[in-house]
Amino acid sequence: MFKVQSIWPHQNSIKVEWNLGKRCNYDCSYCWPWIHNNTDPHKSLEDLLRATNLLHEKFTKGQSVNFIISGGEPTANPAFLDWLRYLHSFDHNISLHSNGSRKPEYYREIIHYGNLNLSLHFEFYNREKFVKVVEAVADEKAKSAGKTGHLEVKFMMAPHNHKDRKSTRLNSSHVKRS
Repeated sequence: MFKVQSIWPHQNSIKVEWNLGKRCNYDCSYCWPWIHNNTDPHKSLEDLLRATNLLHEKFTKGQSVNFIISGGEPTANPAFLDWLRYLHSFDHNISLHSNGSRKPEYYREIIHYGNLNLSLHFEFYNREKFVKVVEAVADEKAKSAGKTGHLEVKFMMAPHNHKDRKSTRLNSSHVKRS
């Protein structure tokens, strides 16, 4: 039998990096084919719940867990939100990586379950929609008085497309202030 423990005394938790699958609604030139595609089947809710329960039973055994969820695009999975709610019910720390392509209302809910790391992919994003997503999350965070996760936005571009960085200016003026 083995015991799971942190090698850092200040960090008494387990970190699980969960790649939910390769399925993604984008096809960025800089993303390798073995990391993403738009053809792999989604994991079913039953499979996700079974894997989560097995992880709890055999590995975490009631300990605090930091889940880092990525993919492909995790939110493309139709079962994702139900699974995220289930995972959150265990009071784990959750950090989600997403390309921000869902509707703003979707992310308004997600920010209550943990940290949200949005990646703006210059090859595929819709500026108006992405800004609405960021505004919706910022608005939800302001209304929740610090009871939500943090929001981080990463800018993703291919090195040969450095001109993209000039085409988008997302700064504090794009986000509503409370």
